[in-house]
Amino acid sequence: MPNRPGLLSTIVTVFLIALSILTMVVSTLWREVDGWAAFLDTIAPGILPAVAASFGVIVAVCTLIYNANAAEDQQRRQHTVNTLLQSRLSAEFRLHKERREAYFREYQDVHYKDSFALRYGNVPTPGGAKTVLPHESARSLIELLNFYEFVALGVRKGDLDQQMLRRSVRGIMCNLVDDCRYLIGGLRVRSPLAYENLCWLCDQWRRPDSIDINGRPNERPIPTEAGDMDVWPDPPGG
Repeated sequence: MPNRPGLLSTIVTVFLIALSILTMVVSTLWREVDGWAAFLDTIAPGILPAVAASFGVIVAVCTLIYNANAAEDQQRRQHTVNTLLQSRLSAEFRLHKERREAYFREYQDVHYKDSFALRYGNVPTPGGAKTVLPHESARSLIELLNFYEFVALGVRKGDLDQQMLRRSVRGIMCNLVDDCRYLIGGLRVRSPLAYENLCWLCDQWRRPDSIDINGRPNERPIPTEAGDMDVWPDPPGG
């Protein structure tokens, strides 16, 4: 059975509607004659082939609905696999991941003004990141967020298989969003629709009691209260 919540109910509804119509027709004709014997002798021979043909049409329609949904589900799963392969095997995706980690390590909070300074300003190059420029790292971080925004949009529109993605990228995506929750919050202060689908999917998938590898809270909600829009929000102790 294809993974489509309304498929079974659609088929059952079509079948019941058709059965109700046939029942009404038979009942009306039966009332026109005197008892079942007369009904079977006079009317039944003429309508039974029509009833059989109608059931054949019902079965054909239900089969058509089933097959159409099965084909759509297969296409959705294939599109999902291609998306997963893009995130695992794409040289561009791996490059963005490496550049991001040069300045924005995993399990470290990214604040809006820090990302802004790296993307458009001049900052010292930290040890181990001499081959990656600050603005490259900041832009790669945005590219990773944009990729998962695309994934979230596909899930929300039904173009990608949510269960398959949840089992494969839930942790990676939610970790990234947790690291970038202040950055995303700052962007959404300026543009409320920024990463709308990513925020929606993360809210669906995140585990409120999750902790990271350092034993600290993880998968936390994205801040929604705006402070000073020029520097919002300030880093701790900043």
